Amino acid sequence: MLKDTELDTLARAVAALGDEDAGRLDEAVRERRRAKAEAEAERIAKLRAMDDHAVIDEAIRESVEYPERWESDVALKVLRDAGFVRQPAEPTVTFLFPWDGENAVTVSGSKDDLDLLQVILAARISDLRSSKGA
Repeated sequence: MLKDTELDTLARAVAALGDEDAGRLDEAVRERRRAKAEAEAERIAKLRAMDDHAVIDEAIRESVEYPERWESDVALKVLRDAGFVRQPAEPTVTFLFPWDGENAVTVSGSKDDLDLLQVILAARISDLRSSKGA
């Protein structure tokens, strides 16, 4: 990034350009911005075409100083365990499961997961009541 003094010097130089050179400068800047945007679009398309392991390798290559110390299988497991997905995560709901009238357990997850959990708990705990979380 330019310092203020460098930016001022550059601005003076640009302001002093004749019409022909100013036009050439504008065209050069437009071309560089177009090329930069095109390269970014290509980079994103390439990433989206990769399998998960290749994405992990690329993420490590770009963000870790010593990528040879990382294994993509381990990193991928961590990301999957953390909920790494390529589409939006399932919305979660929360249910409150009381078990003895005083203590309660709050559980969050997908509606299907929690419905299954409620069935399992109801089969094992008498007088199970749950909140209307969903």
